[in-house]
Amino acid sequence: NVDEASTCISTDHAERHTTTMRLGISLSPLLVLQAAAALASDDVLLVDGGSCPADRLKVVTNVACKTAREEVQPRKSKYRGKERTSSWPSGCYYCDGVQGCQSGTWLNRHPNGGRVPAGVQTYCAKAAWSGCSNGGCAGGATSVLFAGDSDIELWKKTRQYFPGSANEGVGGWTCRKLRKKIGGFLDRYNPEWVVLVCGENDVGNGRTVSATFDDFRAIVSKINAAGARGAINVVSSCKVSRLRPTNPSARRFPRKRSIGLPASTDYGR
Repeated sequence: NVDEASTCISTDHAERHTTTMRLGISLSPLLVLQAAAALASDDVLLVDGGSCPADRLKVVTNVACKTAREEVQPRKSKYRGKERTSSWPSGCYYCDGVQGCQSGTWLNRHPNGGRVPAGVQTYCAKAAWSGCSNGGCAGGATSVLFAGDSDIELWKKTRQYFPGSANEGVGGWTCRKLRKKIGGFLDRYNPEWVVLVCGENDVGNGRTVSATFDDFRAIVSKINAAGARGAINVVSSCKVSRLRPTNPSARRFPRKRSIGLPASTDYGR
């Protein structure tokens, strides 16, 4: 970060309109504000276009986008909210006087986005920026990614117990659903570890255990291919066991099957 400059503001009535720096230079309040802006952190910048330079990451979450806007404070700084469209750039971006774009800051949650009209700027942050934690920036490493169904969603303190983690649990999600979603999560969070919980909703809704397991194995393959250092993979065993009387495929499913995991696994034995 930039060097810190120490200033002291005179409280004397006769000097209340000036600020005296320790260097002995008297500055007007406007110049003081300009100096403070120059000394401000450059952890987040607005970059022309829809991508970030190699030494910075694109801001991609709602919380991080709001924080980035507050730190940069562009001229038309109102936060316009979230969208999911292939008609505008992905991630957190800013527009002012761009045709078809209401001036302000937007977050496009579409994984790829679309066209980048002239005048659009993207919020780009250093990897060490605090807003990049918890998956706030695309490509920034996340310590642990929790992904799956309500067993993950309802674990409300994952970020407290695992600082730098991200939680992508949604009640009712199946392995089949997560198979479609996991690639986007891996791209967004770049996790070191993955905790995966799914399967009970598949089997509970009549999907065969064999088909569910195929989806589960495909998810694990994507995790491994993404370069996660390890994967902790779980199929909720107690609930799946209770489904065996109502789902014949659960009774026929082998107790052990190899899926090439780099860490211990509970297959719902």
